[in-house]
Amino acid sequence: MINVRRSVGALLVAVLGGLVAACASAPSGSPSQPMYNQFDSDWQYWMAQYPEVAASLGVTGGERRWTDYSIDAITIRETFLRESLDRFRFIDRSALDPADQLNYDLYLQMLETAVQGLDFHNDAIPIRGVIPHNLMMPINQMEGM
Repeated sequence: MINVRRSVGALLVAVLGGLVAACASAPSGSPSQPMYNQFDSDWQYWMAQYPEVAASLGVTGGERRWTDYSIDAITIRETFLRESLDRFRFIDRSALDPADQLNYDLYLQMLETAVQGLDFHNDAIPIRGVIPHNLMMPINQMEGM
C-alpha cells in the first residue's frame, strides 16, 4: 500500500511540473524537508479547493462537491496562492541537491506563472491544464460551461 502522505509531495511535482521522476519525501531534517512539506500542504489545499480536479487525478473524498466560485472563495484562493509563492521563496535553493533544485525550479515557475495569470483573471490553481481556466470567460472550447 502506498503511503499517500509521504508520496504526495512527489506526486505534486510529477503531476504539476511534468517531472519524470521525483523523490517521495526528503529525510527528516534535510534541507529539502521544508520544500516537501510545502508540496504536501499545497497539494492538500488545492485538492480540497478543486474537487473536480482532485477527482480527475484520482484523489478521493470530494466527489460530492463542486468548486466554490463565489467572490470570497476566489479571493481566498488568490491570497493563498500569493502567500504560497512567498513561503516557497524562503526555501534555500542552494542547500538542495541537484534533483531537488530542479523540483524547486519547476514548482517556483508554476507558482509564479499562476500568480501572473491572476492579472488576466485566470483561476488561482497552479495545476496546468490544456488551457488556463479564466474566471471572466466561463465558456471555452475545451471545458464548455
